[in-house]
Amino acid sequence: MIVKRCRWRIDEAKAFAESILEAREKIGYCEVCKNITDAPRCAICSDETRDRSTICVVEDPRDVIAIERTKEYDGLYHVLGGLISPMDGVGPESLFIKELLERLSDGEVKEVIMAKLKGSLKIKLALGLVGKIQYGKVKKASKNCKKSAEKTLRGILEYAKDTEWGKQHNYAEILKAKDADELFALWQKNVPATDYEDFRPMIERHKQGEENILFPGKPMMYATTSGTTKEPKWIPITNEYYSNCYSKMTKLWLYSFYMHRKHVYEGKCTSIVGKAIEGYAPDGTVCGSVSGVTRRDCPEFIKIFKQRQILSSKSIATCTEKVKSLTVTKEKSLLTFVNNKL
Repeated sequence: MIVKRCRWRIDEAKAFAESILEAREKIGYCEVCKNITDAPRCAICSDETRDRSTICVVEDPRDVIAIERTKEYDGLYHVLGGLISPMDGVGPESLFIKELLERLSDGEVKEVIMAKLKGSLKIKLALGLVGKIQYGKVKKASKNCKKSAEKTLRGILEYAKDTEWGKQHNYAEILKAKDADELFALWQKNVPATDYEDFRPMIERHKQGEENILFPGKPMMYATTSGTTKEPKWIPITNEYYSNCYSKMTKLWLYSFYMHRKHVYEGKCTSIVGKAIEGYAPDGTVCGSVSGVTRRDCPEFIKIFKQRQILSSKSIATCTEKVKSLTVTKEKSLLTFVNNKL
């Protein structure tokens, strides 16, 4: 290539050099997606016909070109500008991750597609996205605990004010409180401290198919306890609670776990869980283990990590029985058995 360029006339070489300098001066990053462009916004971000509820996260602009050639994707993109590589001195702060989080914070984006990211890197980045959002919300709410508690309690009261329990305990009247102190005082006055046995009769009615007893409608499932001390408990789980609390809490826990143990997803990971479905209430509503439901509904980027192994409580019990039958002198057989299971 150098020999070929040496054959150019001086004016040709100058024109070539000037065109490179001009391109370098004019081409920069799109202010939205960080793709390369010669305008403030790239052609894709400027196209109003694109699906703005979906963002495909890619490593560099070449990935955008490759995906666009398929003519199968009509959403938006976000170019990270590389991949995290501690060996090369590339950390999260070196990439356009902060800008991606800002794009996700407005609530317009409903789906994030992680393109060309594999294994533990995919998990780390995805957890950094969904977990950091939830962490930010909790951190913001914790700055004014009294205000956050008032907002949460008002939401609960509004949600259940028309149920049998809500009417019995004057939820609508409690909502008329003018400030947090009055709200908390009315709550303590009208709603006495209770335990599960106080709720059991109403839960039994829900199990028989009755609606609007403790909460609007019926539960999506019941989380069952083992009943080691007395009769098993059936904890009703509503769709609202699962989607607004439990699902988000799981992502936050995974993110917190990763932040304190940076390499946790780089090897094999065993999760001991119960069954998502263990039986049914008289009205047909499923009952099962919340840990099993959490595993079943955990983020997709966790599920696809091929090295992860899930052992149900039944599998663990089977392992335990087989281990008990082995003697200490059969240590090698025991190790072989456990390695095969894991």
